[in-house]
Amino acid sequence: MQFSPRHFPTTSHTLLVNLKDTDPRVREVSLARFCTIYYPAMYGFARSLGLKEPDAQDRVQDFFAEVVKDDMLRKFDSNRGAHLSHWLMKCFRNIDSNHRRAHSAVKRGGGGIFVEFDPEHAEHSFRAAHIAHLAPEPTFDLMLAREIWRAAQKALQNKYDGKGHEDLVADLLPLVLTDRWPPRPAPARRS
Repeated sequence: MQFSPRHFPTTSHTLLVNLKDTDPRVREVSLARFCTIYYPAMYGFARSLGLKEPDAQDRVQDFFAEVVKDDMLRKFDSNRGAHLSHWLMKCFRNIDSNHRRAHSAVKRGGGGIFVEFDPEHAEHSFRAAHIAHLAPEPTFDLMLAREIWRAAQKALQNKYDGKGHEDLVADLLPLVLTDRWPPRPAPARRS
C-alpha cells in the first residue's frame, strides 16, 4: 500500500498553536487530542513501511511517547512551508531508523557487557607460561577462557550479593560454571 500525506487528517491551526501554549493544561489537552487524531494515520504509515501489526503498534506507541517526552511538536514550524504530515512521517522514519539500528547493534553484540581484565594479572600469567615453556596459543586461550569464567562468576555473585540469595548462588555456581578449572600455569622447576 502506497502511503501519502493525504491519509493524514487536516491539521487544525488552533491545535498547533495550543500545542505550543504556555499553559500546561492547554498543552496537555491539545497533546491528548493530537495523539487521538493522528494515531490512525501514524499506524497506517508504520504498516506501509512494512512493519508487522504488533511491531507497528509498538513503534507508533514509541513515537507518541517521544512526542510527549521530548515535546517534539514544539520543533515543528509551519512558517517554513513544511506540512505537518510530511514532518511527522520524517520524524517517525528517524525514530524507526534509530530503533532498527539499536536492535541490530544488540544482535551484533552491541548490548554486551564488557569486562576489563587486570593487566597485572595478565602479565603474571604471561610470565608464568613463558617460564614454564608452555605452547603459547593453547595456553593463552586457556588463560582467556579462565578470565572470562572468573568474570562471569564474579558478575553472578555481585548481581545477587546482599539480596539474600548468596547461599543459593554459591550452591548453583559449580553447576552453572563448572567450578573445577585447571589451575594457573606455574613455572616449571629446573633440576
